[in-house]
Amino acid sequence: MNNSTDRRKFLKNSLFAVAGCTAAALGYQNSGEIISLLLPTRKKYSPVIRTLPIMGTRVVVSIYDTLPLDRANHIIDSALGGFIKVNKLMSVFDHNSEISRINNVSGRKSIAVNNHVINVVNKAIEYGKLSRGRFDITINPVMKAFGFREGSKASGEFPDIDEFKCLVNFNNIDIDSINKKVGLKKTGMGIDLGGIAKGYAVDLAVKNLRESGIEKAVVSAGGDIFGIGSPDDEDGWPIGIQDPLVKNKIYTKIRIRNCAIATSGNYEKTRNSEYGEIGHIIDPLSYSYSDGDILSSTVTAPSASEADVMATTAFLTGTERGKTFLDNLPDTEYLMIKKSPGNEVDIKTSENFPGFTF
Repeated sequence: MNNSTDRRKFLKNSLFAVAGCTAAALGYQNSGEIISLLLPTRKKYSPVIRTLPIMGTRVVVSIYDTLPLDRANHIIDSALGGFIKVNKLMSVFDHNSEISRINNVSGRKSIAVNNHVINVVNKAIEYGKLSRGRFDITINPVMKAFGFREGSKASGEFPDIDEFKCLVNFNNIDIDSINKKVGLKKTGMGIDLGGIAKGYAVDLAVKNLRESGIEKAVVSAGGDIFGIGSPDDEDGWPIGIQDPLVKNKIYTKIRIRNCAIATSGNYEKTRNSEYGEIGHIIDPLSYSYSDGDILSSTVTAPSASEADVMATTAFLTGTERGKTFLDNLPDTEYLMIKKSPGNEVDIKTSENFPGFTF
């Protein structure tokens, strides 16, 4: 990747031709979806589409290959089954999930876990090192303190940072990949895989679809989308990116092919407090909600889990550091929408970010 394009070049490329389009309302908590698949009509493509409300969003699997309906539904069943499995294993909202069980015995012992949990925790630790702590799955105690977890309630005051300094640190995860055990070294620690589990589930679904011979399909899970192949006579799947300042409107549209795209922003899940709205993306280094200059960060990458993590990391890091961080990653492109005076926005993109269309 090279230097980012400036705002003028972006305006020339995108022309804001889709700025007034309405996004499909498939996302979090009755709000517009962060990114969404934009195809003209089902009549032209006749896909088989199935949806499943899970993992705090609506998962959509769409197959565009020509094959018998029962065969397509069978394949989609298997793809959706991956989301159900990942949610059951990794949800912090399910008291019986393996992640909840790990959290419940923090500081005491490790527990045996499924291989998927081992895979995701190992990936998360790698991303934690790569991001120098900006991505840290041991953020759960802070999420609870801010009132973003079931059964937790914010006090109305900002949490005491000192009480989290010894609890948020991915280096204190005790993982035994050979015996498939995971534990936490300090009492009160907690793992939260919300920043990677959904992307991992998308990747599982994509793997399942490809192994079943599918060549044209889209898997969408809120802010994470993977496009396999492309529609007939098209150079990619048209994806709309939500305007971070205007709800249910598309800011611009791009196309992706055989890659994932993820968008991270605090305009989707917030909590009201005496300090105003607090975004749900918490910085593991400051133990507080993100209040940087980025409104949203969109990343394309070879896998949804990578795109998911990198979009969140760039959002937390800020425009300039986020740009430097992402520029050093292979096969990773980005678009950052940042704050500007007068309720306007500026953008930063990598030179090879998927082409803007209208």
